[in-house]
Amino acid sequence: MSTFDRIISPTAIAVAILYGGMTGCSSSTTPSKPDAKSVSSAEPTPVVETAAPTTSTDEPQSTPSPEPEPEPQTTPEPSEPALAEKNTTDGVWKVKSARIGGQPLPPQVTDTFTLTMTGDDYLVMVGDKPDKGTCTINRELTPIQMTIKGTEGPNAGNTLRAICDFPDESTMRVCYDLSGKAFPETFESTAENKQYLVVYVRK
Repeated sequence: MSTFDRIISPTAIAVAILYGGMTGCSSSTTPSKPDAKSVSSAEPTPVVETAAPTTSTDEPQSTPSPEPEPEPQTTPEPSEPALAEKNTTDGVWKVKSARIGGQPLPPQVTDTFTLTMTGDDYLVMVGDKPDKGTCTINRELTPIQMTIKGTEGPNAGNTLRAICDFPDESTMRVCYDLSGKAFPETFESTAENKQYLVVYVRK
């Protein structure tokens, strides 16, 4: 070893020891402290447990919507064909009451009357005596108008005019002008008008 090497070597060794740049001399060097940043990055990341949302079993009860109120039922008015069928003159009728010239006929007389109407034909039985003819009905007017023509019996050859209505489905009211001159204007029988007013009930 030269004199230069013997002088330099102790100085180099001291520098190496101070700055940690000398390798192979671990026995005389102080271990360096770990970097704070590297230490913090090496630490395990804490796991934060998130509580699962709790589901309430007591769900709010839904309020049922109120049911709609039922609409009021209305009875439809009968059609014209239904009215015609209901207020038909066809059938067998008995006399409930009768007045002529304002005077009532006694029940012992009216009880012997029976009126049968079929289409445009009529038959009145007074006891066993028939009175037959035709009856043309005009339903276009109110009250209904009847033109009655006798073909057999006491009214054969005569024409009577009458008005008719139906107080209910089982009752028919007819007012006759026995002179045949005009249709009655009202359902009245007086000494002045001499009209024949009859209330029939369906048999």
